[in-house]
Amino acid sequence: MKRCQLFIVLIVFIFSGCGNEVSTSTKDSSATITMAYLYGTWSEKCQYDSSDGSSYKTGAVFSDSADNATISSSYYSGSICNNDYVIVRQKINTISIGSKVTLSSGHIVTKYTAVISDYTLEPTTSTYASTLNSTSHCGLTSWTSGTETSIAGLTCGSITISSANDGFKDIVQMDSERTFIRTGSSEVDSDGYPTSLYSNSYYKQ
Repeated sequence: MKRCQLFIVLIVFIFSGCGNEVSTSTKDSSATITMAYLYGTWSEKCQYDSSDGSSYKTGAVFSDSADNATISSSYYSGSICNNDYVIVRQKINTISIGSKVTLSSGHIVTKYTAVISDYTLEPTTSTYASTLNSTSHCGLTSWTSGTETSIAGLTCGSITISSANDGFKDIVQMDSERTFIRTGSSEVDSDGYPTSLYSNSYYKQ
């Protein structure tokens, strides 16, 4: 059940990974972000897990007109993001872009809020669907390959997933050429916003 535990842990760290660094100076020429700039598909490079030779990749699709986004993390048994077996999706809407702030690290970021509309899980192979069913993963035994099932508000392993209509806060940084973005880490301040950026970058497709 290592893979089952792996991707549930990675729900929490849905933007984790390693990527290109940007300057930590407050002079960093981060772009002023609007939904129009975020609109489209952003994807990170394939992330390799040396512990078991598997891999994963996360991408985000922003809609300018509807002010929503879907963040999808795909997990693979192969080392180069081949042979996927499950996709976890976080869906948010009512995105509201806030103000620019400077983190203690010196990174210039933009705050934003949204509302969670759903969290879903989709096994992409019948073998993995059977594995989820055999363990009643998230309390469910109706997993089917190729079918997206909501897990919002459910407890999956040791993690309770956020419910639909819960509030969502994050930070985002975009380079001055608007070619990549980075988002907040899992540690948050008293105001609910992340205190730092993940190191991985999401590139415009």
